[in-house]
Amino acid sequence: VACCLLGLGRPGAMPGAEKKTRKEKAAVAAKGRAAPGVNKYMPDQSRNAHASIAASSGAQKLLKRAALLQTLLARKESAETRIRLAEIWIELNQSKYHGAARETLETCLKLDPGDAMCARRVLAPLLLSFGEHEAAAALLAQYSNDTSAVMLCCGLLLSLAEHAEAEGEEEEEESQARAESAFERLFACNWQACALLAATARGESPIPEQTVSELREARIAKLAS
Repeated sequence: VACCLLGLGRPGAMPGAEKKTRKEKAAVAAKGRAAPGVNKYMPDQSRNAHASIAASSGAQKLLKRAALLQTLLARKESAETRIRLAEIWIELNQSKYHGAARETLETCLKLDPGDAMCARRVLAPLLLSFGEHEAAAALLAQYSNDTSAVMLCCGLLLSLAEHAEAEGEEEEEESQARAESAFERLFACNWQACALLAATARGESPIPEQTVSELREARIAKLAS
């Protein structure tokens, strides 16, 4: 007790109540102080919030570019401009723009059936992503002489989808033969594309196991040659 009394009598010593008040004030001040690199005036600065803001900003920029391209098209028809516009609709990755992307690309093909700017190579994967297999098959048949990796990949994916939906032994055999033919065409053109199609992250593949095994053997042979 004596020591405590002596302590209270020293210059600068504070009563317990005053110490407690100062600690409370410091705690309140610390709560109001923002962490380094954080703007306390922004309500939500989590990673998701930042990603959302960045995505929104990116979408706005793409929409501005799309508006500019639409203005250019209104002044002068251009297949190249249409394809760039369609690519923006696709890049936005929103279902409400998918129809616009398809319509834009199909207009290119109507205006230029020869498709000098290769709008078909953007349209074919888009149709597959929509599940529009019949439209994709018609497009591939129309440009069957196009041996680009994109078109051949689409042909292989389409044939594999048909094989997966086949019913009955005869239909399965026919679809498998078409898939093998499509695979051979793609491998002859670009075997690396085949390897990418067969690559899987978790050991599961939509491609038949036998086809994957044959691909691995063919790849080894290709690398050895």
